[in-house]
Amino acid sequence: MTSSPARSPAAADPTLLRAWLGVAAGAAGTSGLLAVLVALARMPGARFLSPHTFSTLLVGHVAFALIVWLLGGVVVTALAACGGRGAGGGGRVGAILAAGGSLLVLLASLSGRGRPVLSDYVPVVDAPAYLAGLALVAAGAAGGLMSIVRPVRRGRSAVAWGASCVAATFGVTLLAAVAGILRAGRLPYQIVFWGAGHALQFVYAGAMALAWYVLARGAGTVSPAPRLIRAAFGLYPLLALGGAAVYAGPEPAALPALWKVNLALGVGISIPTVIHLGVVGAAVAAACRRSPGLLRSSPEVAALALSMAFYVLGGVLAPVGIRGTLRVTAHYHAMLVGGVTVAFMGVIHHLLHAWGWARGSRRMAALQLWVFGLGVLATVAVLAWAGALGAPRKMVGSVAASGPWAFALRLMAPAVVPAVAGGVLFVAQVLAAVLGPRPPARVPAAPRPAPMPP
Repeated sequence: MTSSPARSPAAADPTLLRAWLGVAAGAAGTSGLLAVLVALARMPGARFLSPHTFSTLLVGHVAFALIVWLLGGVVVTALAACGGRGAGGGGRVGAILAAGGSLLVLLASLSGRGRPVLSDYVPVVDAPAYLAGLALVAAGAAGGLMSIVRPVRRGRSAVAWGASCVAATFGVTLLAAVAGILRAGRLPYQIVFWGAGHALQFVYAGAMALAWYVLARGAGTVSPAPRLIRAAFGLYPLLALGGAAVYAGPEPAALPALWKVNLALGVGISIPTVIHLGVVGAAVAAACRRSPGLLRSSPEVAALALSMAFYVLGGVLAPVGIRGTLRVTAHYHAMLVGGVTVAFMGVIHHLLHAWGWARGSRRMAALQLWVFGLGVLATVAVLAWAGALGAPRKMVGSVAASGPWAFALRLMAPAVVPAVAGGVLFVAQVLAAVLGPRPPARVPAAPRPAPMPP
């Protein structure tokens, strides 16, 4: 990747960036609080939540962890790739819509009203407020991503091109959602959102790869393959079209059982992502060989190392031919809570320090990432172990205590402690920056990174 130094953000929009950082941090914090309740309820013998309340809180946790937080991270990463520049007021309006939608989703998840539907990819509380909240979050993310279109047209870097491809992939996701509603609107949510859910995975994978390049540039490394990088990013929106095309078939009701289609879409996501993994991984490995202390002192390098490792671990845990056990949950936690979330955390740390908003040191930011990563790794290990013993997904404590997986699940609470501690520290750091004094009007341009040797 050939990379020019980031332009001085004199034309950037600090208010836009702060707004989306607030949306992302708020969603991450909400997800973490709900995750604690869900983890405690999964412990053997736990009876402080009814099955209905547990299911509703689980829907809320997944919605905030895998939709609201991640979409907020997608927008922040795209803005970072464009130097913090957004055109027009669409990005700010989008942040307001996303915040309002998040509040509706939270209230619907806590109200106890409505039927919780633990469908894959897009879990739902079957209540008007929840569905309206999801729609507002999606509209807000669309506004935030559309605000980068004009800056991307003016940019020539492969990173800016990647941001435009992520925005296009989200457009494909919205197309798949509309196709699912029109074609299968009276069928279960699992089928209605099946295509959009698969397309959304392409958005997250593309944004994670985009975050890798932003982090690598922030760490002072560049990669010499711009044409390969552009081609790999261009595959995401093209391959995501499969999520919308599936509704052209004669039987939408059969979609969840089409394992060959699931496998093909999964392989499609991995092709461009593995290319990015190789390109960025080689550059970062060379940098770490020259300066081993980067893993401890640089949040960008720490985030890159952890995100890439979790992505590989998630691939190893891919539940091919396995359905209905906690191994599926372990796979998603490694990929999304590990690979994607850590990458977005790293980008946000990079932005806070580059713009002079951070309240702590870069070493403290790197420590937060390692603590969070340790907790995610422990959680994934417990889930994978219990899944290997046949533990079913989406269960409460009474079920957890009745099988051979009971001992493994007793370790769930201590396993999540580092992740919760790292998450609390991250949210506190971001909110302190967002709610702190207004940043300077002009931010010095980032220094030009030294080219990597061939």
